Amino acid sequence: MISSFGTPENVFYYFGILKQLETNAAVLTAQNATDENIANLDEHIVLMRNTVGSYYLWGKSADQFHRSITEATHSALYIHPITAIHDLFRCTVHSSLKRSAKNRKSMQHDIVDKHEAIAAAIGNHDAPATGDMVRLHLDYIEDM
Repeated sequence: MISSFGTPENVFYYFGILKQLETNAAVLTAQNATDENIANLDEHIVLMRNTVGSYYLWGKSADQFHRSITEATHSALYIHPITAIHDLFRCTVHSSLKRSAKNRKSMQHDIVDKHEAIAAAIGNHDAPATGDMVRLHLDYIEDM
């Protein structure tokens, strides 16, 4: 079962679960974010901006941004399932972006802008806006 879970078809089947969990985790993080959590997210935004065009480094920073939001919940009920699904999903997204080389920089800039808006909402402790922005971001990723 685990080996077939990682196929692109099955990863996208679980994407609805990931979207719900990650949105809820971001809302919880917005409600409880510490200055350290916010600074950590801002660091990942800077790294993503500085590595646009370098697919590996940019992708690593984008992944860390999502992980930082999830880890800031301090809840195993979010951390474990999101990490498991996200790791498998990340491989599929990376393949999709690699196939779209001519639009890669534009997509990377769009994604960084969306991450920046999410980080700002979390920094403002605006849980409803955070939830809305995460859903919009994940819808964008799903449509890639």
